[in-house]
This record gives sequence, C-alpha cells and structure tokens, in this order.
Amino acid sequence: MLLPSLLLLDQMPIGTIVLRNDFTVVHWNTCMEHWSGIARHEILGMDIRQRFPQLTNMKYKRRLEQVFMRGLPAVFSSHLHKHIIPCQLPSGSLRVQHTTVTPLKNPNELGFYALFSIQDITDLTKQALKYQHMRDRALREAEERARVEATVRMLNEELEHRVAERTLQVQEMNEELTREIAEKKQAEQALHESEQLLSLIFDTVNVGLSVVNEQGEYVRVNQAYARIIGYESPTELIGLPFTVMYPPQEHAESIERLSELLGNSMMEEIMGERVVTTKKLDRVDIFFTTTKFATEQNAKFAITAITDVSILKRAENEIRASLQKEKELNELKSHFVSLVSHEFRTPMTIILSSSELLQNAVNLSEEKRKNFFSRIESSIQRMTELLEDVLFIERSGTEGIAFRPHNVELAELCAQIIDEACTAFAANRGAERTVNFIFHDPLSACKTPYLDEQLIRYILLNLLLNAFKYSPIDTDIVFDVICTDTHIAFRVQDKGIGIPEEDLPKIFDLFHRGKNTGLAPGTGLGLAIVKRSVDAHGGLIECQSEVGSGTTFTVQIPRMSAPISA
Repeated sequence: MLLPSLLLLDQMPIGTIVLRNDFTVVHWNTCMEHWSGIARHEILGMDIRQRFPQLTNMKYKRRLEQVFMRGLPAVFSSHLHKHIIPCQLPSGSLRVQHTTVTPLKNPNELGFYALFSIQDITDLTKQALKYQHMRDRALREAEERARVEATVRMLNEELEHRVAERTLQVQEMNEELTREIAEKKQAEQALHESEQLLSLIFDTVNVGLSVVNEQGEYVRVNQAYARIIGYESPTELIGLPFTVMYPPQEHAESIERLSELLGNSMMEEIMGERVVTTKKLDRVDIFFTTTKFATEQNAKFAITAITDVSILKRAENEIRASLQKEKELNELKSHFVSLVSHEFRTPMTIILSSSELLQNAVNLSEEKRKNFFSRIESSIQRMTELLEDVLFIERSGTEGIAFRPHNVELAELCAQIIDEACTAFAANRGAERTVNFIFHDPLSACKTPYLDEQLIRYILLNLLLNAFKYSPIDTDIVFDVICTDTHIAFRVQDKGIGIPEEDLPKIFDLFHRGKNTGLAPGTGLGLAIVKRSVDAHGGLIECQSEVGSGTTFTVQIPRMSAPISA
C-alpha cells in the first residue's frame, strides 16, 4: 500500500507513475489515464515494460535500477527523451515530455519505489520551434535586405514588428521557465521532506539499524542499535569499527564476512543469530539481517538490522530445562513403579506363602513354625526398609533433609552399625559376614563428635550392606574410621565385583544400578541416600573401583565444634 500522500497526485496536471523495483506499476494517476488512454485498473500490477517495451533499453534500465537502490533522481530531458512513455495528443501526434524519476521509500518492505513525474511540454517545444523558424526567417530577410537596398525601410519595419512578437514569445518562455523552476523547487522540497521522514523513521524505529562503509566503520547508527549493544548515544559509535560488538577472537572472521558481502555480486544479504558483546562486555543474543547497497559513485555500504532476542532465548532454555525435568520425573515415576512391582513382590509372596502354610499345616514342628515366622518378619522388615528409603528420598526432595546433630559416641555407634549390617545380611541371605573394623583416633578427637546419628547410620549401613552383597562370602570387609582435628573419614573397602568405569559417574543417581549387578536384589536407592546424607553434613564422598578387584568408598565429614540448628 502506497503512502496516502500519493493520492494527492491524482489532482495534479502532471503525469505520475510509481514502479516497484521489479517494474510493476503500483500507481497510475488520473492525468496518465487521460494522456495514455490506459485506465488505471488495466495497468496496475502489470510490468510496465509489457506496455512500453522501450524501457527495457539499457539506457533506461540502468538508471532506473539506481533509483530503486536509492540513488540520485534521474532526469530525462525532452530534447533527448521526448517520448519515454509515449502518449498521444488529440491530433494523433505524440506529447513531448520532460520526465524526472525519484526514489520513494517503500513503507512496507526494504528498498525503494521509483516515482515518475512527467510534464507535457509539447506547447513549449512548439513555441521554441516557432521561435527558431522565426529567427531563421529574420536571418534570411536580413540577407535579402542586404541584397535589396530598396526595400530596407519596409524590412526594418517588418523586422521591428517581428522583434516585438519575438519579445512577447520570449517573455512567455521566461514565464514558462519560471514555472518549471518553481516546480523543480517544489520537487526538491518534496525530496528533502522525504529524506527528513526517512531519517526520522531510521532514528526512531524500534529495530537496531546501522550503516557501515567498506572500511568497516559505522557511518550511521540509530538509538535502538546503540541501546542493544550498550551505548548511550549513536554518536559514540560513529567512526568506530563494527567489530566492537564482537569478542576479539571473532574480529577476523567478521571482517572477512563483510568483505565477502560487499565484494561478491551474487551475495545479497547475510542473516542469522549471533551472540554479541556490549560496551560493558555483557553478552546479548541478537537476530540480524545485513544487506548491501552502492551509490552512483560506486561507494559500497552495508546496512544491518538487529533485534534483541535474549528474552526469547532465555524462555527457550527455560522451556527446554522444564521439559528435561519433566522427562526425568517421568523416568523416576517409571522406575518407582518398577521398583514397587519388583521389590515388593518377593517379600509379599514369602509372607503370603508362609501365612498359608501356618494356617493350613496341622503337624508343623515348633522349629518350622519359628522359621516361617522368621521369614515373615524378615520380609516385613525388608518392605519397611524399602518404604523408609522411598520416604527419605521423597522428603529430601520436597522438604529437605532434617539435620539434627548431637554428641555421638562414635566408636560405639560404628560397632552397633556393623552388628546391624551383619544381622540383616544373615537374616536375608542366610550367611555370616565379618568386618575388619579399625578405629584411628590418635588425637582422641572423635570420642563424642557432633554428628547426625541417623544420617551416619544411613551412610554406613548402606555402604556395608553393598559391600556384603557384591563381594564373595569368604572375603572380609575392611571398615576404617580415621579422625583428625578437621575431618572424620569413613572408609569401606571390599574385594567384590567392582563397578564398571562407565557406571561410576551415575552411581549416586536415583534407581541407577551397575550393569554387572546381575540378579542381585537392590533398589538403586542406597547410594542416592548415602550421597544426600553426606551432603547434609557438608561432606564429600569418593569411590575408587576396578571391575573384579573390588570397591572402596571414602566419606569425609568436616568436624563441627558447635551445634548446628536444623
């Protein structure tokens, strides 16, 4: 859609045409309809060269293409281009035209329209020719006067009469020229106002715009562009290299890309997303489009439009993170369902079968009866421990881990935990295990340290039971406690199956189990509980393992000199 101001051209006695840069007619005023006999609806949207093929001539095509690139206006004078758009007079002859073509900003797209202003100077031309004929006649009469002295007076009188007429004609021509000059000034004023409007739009549009010359220096920058890359005023950027918006390591690549654009006639534009550096060295995500243009003097420039898309990028990353969390949550739900289905099935089956035997069997010995009750108690204990593990994980993720340290008799606590681990393993697996327990406290620093007894119990029980589960029955487990004035270190070492190297980074993830655990029972919760309990103490846990040679877990808990509130 053209600017509303073009509608005023319908009321002017000047032929006006507006072409898009593909020579499509987008405006054909009433004057042109009258002159050419072509109605507006017949030519709008048509390539004008279909009606006026002479415009395909290079002398017109080249000059019009410069106008489309916002070059200087093109003037087609009447004595060289009488009929650029041939239009008939009522007599059948063609109008003599004086045509000016100026660039007109396309408000909806990049680039410019071409505005044809066509003046009919047929009458003026006729007057000029008439004047020329009269002048030639006067010369002939002067020659005749020289040859015929007898008629000098008559010729002088006639000459004076002719001069008077000629003077009148010259006055009329002067008046016409004065009108032309006034119209030209009006056109120049309109061009000036158009340039002012373009400048106003350039400076106030909410898209960052910049113009860079062949040397890579800013020659024009608007306020939005300066704001996006962290400058208070566009004037700060004028004369600076455009590479100020890129980190130093990208300067050479950016300069090469600009040179390729300006030097390659086949390349019209570059666009894409980039991360740029602001004046304060902040990083900003932008979407950019860079196009090139050249003046009539072949000076080349690149104009770039940028938009800050940092907010969109952050939103995209947040959505991606949210989707990842949702995926992880779904995986955890799936693991939990699998865990409940698998881990609860065996003890529930044991409880059910033992209960049925106790109810239906008549002649059970006391020893067998006790054995069945023991199996029921062991299964219930296993389910209870599993539920406690699940509740611990759930509370640690929602409420956080309750941390309640107090003075603990550490050596006695460790002995109790070893006994609990051995008893639980014997009840579940029907086999005895031994632990080589070593307590190093040369400075007597660990008699009653400040620790959360329940969390220490979670840590050591899980590490000892894993060592029992994944090492041969005939091997001992080494359990060391080493006390210093700054840390307490717990080390559990076995000679078992070990952990594959690819599983080591994931051993503390929920429900993860090593690929070599086979059919050994387990939930994948134990080491996750250990890690969270260690973190609650502000401690560290390390694992060293080799497949087939065993595993060593080392937990370091910092010493606390005063109680810590929960």
